[in-house]
Amino acid sequence: MLARHGAARLFNSLPSGIRWVDGTLRVESRFRIALPVPLVVVVPSLVAPRTGVAVDATRGEARPLMLDKAIAPAAPCAEMAQLLGPTRAGLLAELAQPASAAQLAARQFLIPATVSYHLGVLHRAGLVACARSGRSVFYRRTPEGFRLAGSR
Repeated sequence: MLARHGAARLFNSLPSGIRWVDGTLRVESRFRIALPVPLVVVVPSLVAPRTGVAVDATRGEARPLMLDKAIAPAAPCAEMAQLLGPTRAGLLAELAQPASAAQLAARQFLIPATVSYHLGVLHRAGLVACARSGRSVFYRRTPEGFRLAGSR
């Protein structure tokens, strides 16, 4: 996201307590600190429970700000994963909102061809529907897909 859309879009896509405003990264906290940091290191994490920020204020400007970005693909229920397989169940769980195959691939850490194959299987089973919008195809759950995923 940083390479394609810039720092503002990256940081503003994070949880509500982290914002990029006029070239300044603002982090809501119970502490009030203003540090000029020359570098922000974003560390993706599959094990962090939430996005967090680490600052070593004792080192001043010599230490970069560490932003631990929690990355958690939508988790399907165990029964759905057993029925559909973990990849298809994960894709169905992600489709609470319509998304393209490329968006789903990025969220699920899969290659687009794999996502397209599994979406085709889900489409033929009547669990997802697709619609073209410009040059993109967006997938969404059908009522049967919502029933199987256990949400409305």
